[in-house]
Formats: sequence, structure tokens, C-alpha cells
Amino acid sequence: MGRQTVARWVQQYRTHGRAGLKKAGRAGRKPRLSAGDRQRLQGLLLKGPEQLGYETPLWTCPRVAHLIEQEFGVRYHQGHVWKVLVGLGWSPQRPEGRARERNEEQTRQWKKTVWPALKKSSERGPPAGLHRRKRAQPAAASLPHLGSPRTDTHPAIQL
Repeated sequence: MGRQTVARWVQQYRTHGRAGLKKAGRAGRKPRLSAGDRQRLQGLLLKGPEQLGYETPLWTCPRVAHLIEQEFGVRYHQGHVWKVLVGLGWSPQRPEGRARERNEEQTRQWKKTVWPALKKSSERGPPAGLHRRKRAQPAAASLPHLGSPRTDTHPAIQL
């Protein structure tokens, strides 16, 4: 704590008494959307993107930023919109990566019959085109400054 800070506090106390030492309120910039605006935004979000003219039923940060700008005249960076959404109690959601045309019964059947035959099994070995790499030259001997190799673990050497 600096001398100037203490001097400022003493001056505030002398001028305003104990009330002058109370905190000034919230730190940082005040929110650009009022409580009423946030409540109205919540209602708009609950309607869904398709009802508000968007093509798909997914709220994205760029879409929400666009909606806020259109409805309230306030510009938020797309990367900051998630903070507004979290403040409203919303959480990030990811759509399932699943085709709408997917046939669950066919998928189950394929996994049961075809997939096991395609899986790599130890009996068959590697596929024909894939082989382990072979060294063109043997590995270099260990360097003398690294110490000598252990002899007590080699099966051919008896002590």
C-alpha cells in the first residue's frame, strides 16, 4: 500500500467521515444492456433462431451478436457474446454430428456383422500393404560419456 493511497483515504475521511471510505460500487464498465434488455433478449432467444428469420435452429455467437445489434442497437464482439449468454443462464451446446437420414437399425446391424470382420485382428497380421520399417543400418553404439550398457540383464551373459 502506497503513501499516496493512505493520504487520499485520510483526506476522504476528514472531508466525508466514515461514509467517504465506503467502496465506490462495482468496478469496471457498466453493462451496455439493461436488466430489461437482457430479459427481452432472453425471450427472443427462447423463440428460436428459425422464428426470427435464421435458416437453422442453432444459436451461434455471431447470430446472437447480430440479434443484439438489430434489436438493441448495441454492438458486441462475437467472442464476448458468450459472456452475455452465460449471464442469462445459457450454456454452450454442440449439435450431434449425426445425419438426419441415418437408419439406426442398419447402423446397429452393420456394427454387429461387418465391423468385426474389418477390425484388425492379431491372427491375420498387418494388412498386405503395410509392413514395419526396417533400419537400413544398425543403431549406433552408445556413446562413452553415457556409460556402458548394463550386462546384468542380458540373457547371454552369465556373471
